[in-house]
Amino acid sequence: MLASLALLGLGALIGLAYSHRVAAPIPSTPDYHLLTVDSGYVYSARFAPDDTAIVYGEARGGQPVALFSTRSDATVSRPLDLPAADVVGIADNGDMALILDRHHDGSWLRVGTLATVALAGGAPRALYENVYDADIAADGSALAVVRSDGVGQRLEYPIGTTIYRNEGWISSPRISHDGRRVAFADHPIGGDDIGYVTVVEPGKPLVRASGLLNF
Repeated sequence: MLASLALLGLGALIGLAYSHRVAAPIPSTPDYHLLTVDSGYVYSARFAPDDTAIVYGEARGGQPVALFSTRSDATVSRPLDLPAADVVGIADNGDMALILDRHHDGSWLRVGTLATVALAGGAPRALYENVYDADIAADGSALAVVRSDGVGQRLEYPIGTTIYRNEGWISSPRISHDGRRVAFADHPIGGDDIGYVTVVEPGKPLVRASGLLNF
């Protein structure tokens, strides 16, 4: 359960730092509280458009990752009637980006099929195979994806337009609310979780946080 809580907390912080929605500044001393009580491993978590509901992907009891929803003021979750998947983004209109059947592809890498589905329900629409990570723009009009580049990986935004590549791997892409920038974790060494928080905006110099971090 500790791993579950730690990852859910990390997902919340990343979601707040690069939120699709214009929100109040993050307080200097964040307020943490329990959201899940099950013994499992949380791989992904995203706020819904109302900033209160939370969708997350968790593996419980050795089972595949399943999607659940909860609220920021509750500790009770309900399963969503969706296939095994991670949630990688939720647009303001309720469109969700999922990675279906996400499985390990060596070391820290996990890969699957990118799909979209309405938060209100329905069947996921598969879009692209062999996607490692992704995000959806605030208005739902475009997606950012991480795919293999032979030697390393590339970040595409929108899909088909490469805006960054490296010889290691890329994780946690987040599209800014105005759709102009993409923040991500740039891991220069394959098989190593150390990386840089990096922001790319087409036509402008790369912005990178100083110092290496563990993700």
